[in-house]
Amino acid sequence: MAQRWERWTWVPACIAVALLAGLFTLHRFDDLDLCWHLRTGEWILAEGRIPHHDPFWNGERPPEWINFEWGSQVIAALVAHLAGLAGLQISVAALAVATLSIFLLSQPRSIALLVAALCFTLMVWQRFLVRPDILSLPLLLVALPRIDRLSWKPRFAA
Repeated sequence: MAQRWERWTWVPACIAVALLAGLFTLHRFDDLDLCWHLRTGEWILAEGRIPHHDPFWNGERPPEWINFEWGSQVIAALVAHLAGLAGLQISVAALAVATLSIFLLSQPRSIALLVAALCFTLMVWQRFLVRPDILSLPLLLVALPRIDRLSWKPRFAA
């Protein structure tokens, strides 16, 4: 009987946690930095290169910096161009839902994993924003199983 209950509740519970993360991406759309990221993505597409300083700097000499977020800026600019800002926000919600769903449903069934995913979602809800760092979620969840399979034995014996 317990296995039957587990079979019928595991998938809906995983999807519920993933949908909660997706809902958190819709909680606000007021991050003013988003406009800068979108405009920088458009600049990269127009110029065909990654800027080494802020292309919108108003001072005399812009400080040099490394734009770590150029890939997500380009993706966001393309999505916003094709689907508008609402489409961009829906895309981010879909990314969060799909990432957590795929991760949870591809792991061995464990109530501890489900609780950990729920705790993670509740603790970082304010980071589920339409921002470049949202791409760190799928990258992290892709890396975790691979890290878990690494051998932790010393390579060289003394």
